[in-house]
Amino acid sequence: MSPWSSMPERVEAYLTARRRLGYALRIEGQQLKRFARFAEACGHRGALTLDLALDWAAAAPKAAAIGRARRLETLRPFARFCLPFEPDTQVPPPGILGPAHRRLAPHIYSEEELDRLLAAAGELAPASGLRPDTVRTLLGLLAATGLRVSEALHLDRDDVDLGRALLCVRRSKFGKSRSVPLHPSAVEALAEYAARRDGQVPHPQDEAFFLRDDGRGLSYPQAL
Repeated sequence: MSPWSSMPERVEAYLTARRRLGYALRIEGQQLKRFARFAEACGHRGALTLDLALDWAAAAPKAAAIGRARRLETLRPFARFCLPFEPDTQVPPPGILGPAHRRLAPHIYSEEELDRLLAAAGELAPASGLRPDTVRTLLGLLAATGLRVSEALHLDRDDVDLGRALLCVRRSKFGKSRSVPLHPSAVEALAEYAARRDGQVPHPQDEAFFLRDDGRGLSYPQAL
């Protein structure tokens, strides 16, 4: 007999079990909750079926095949979790809708391109605000260290040790932390930004190193 009476219950059980093992599942969790609502709206009852999974994939807002394939891939580990409890669960076969990922060729910025990018960031509006300095310094740090955007945005003030020329990158990929050495030119740029930031925002709302004019940390959409 199934331990669950609805798809939302199945999804919550799966997410709880996986998160206890240390998986954040932020994006996957949101997708699975949307899938559960979709199943409820369709009046589906019982275990996950391939037809339901394909219907969910076909309902992707983006019509591209890779979007449908990614939706189906999100359901596969969830289906495998349900299978021991509900033997009639149908696990979507891998690749049934084609590849779910594609590797784009990376673009390596030239020195000239970096100079133009930093100059453009310095001209962002409002000219009298903190945003131009914040975005320009953030982009410079990414270029100098190879940090991911999310790693740089998660830096708190205590993570930036300019005296020792070190960054402490916490909340990194797979939950690991590491230290990143800084070139003297990066230390100088970060120190200049910190001085301007503290002059314009003397009473910040949180401990983020990169701030907006309202004293809160810069978010991912605002950084791009």
